[in-house]
Amino acid sequence: MYKVIGLSPSKFTPPDSDKEILGVNVFVVSDFTDRQKENGAQGVSAERIYIKKTLEEELGEIKVNDQITFSYNRYGKVDSFKIHSGKAG
Repeated sequence: MYKVIGLSPSKFTPPDSDKEILGVNVFVVSDFTDRQKENGAQGVSAERIYIKKTLEEELGEIKVNDQITFSYNRYGKVDSFKIHSGKAG
């Protein structure tokens, strides 16, 4: 599970299209796995995860401090997410 620590709107037009793509960059942190800790990792892991705006509109608005999990499709892109709570500890 991840904790949302930041959000940044995103929009771009792919080179092979004239259609603008809207989304949001979700900045998250999570604890390292036990294996990573055994290999010397300290602190928390931080990532940026991109979500299409249409997916956020369908599944719910993401807010800073939400606890969230992501599901990915076979191409490694987020195809679903679940918000677990509004205020992480």
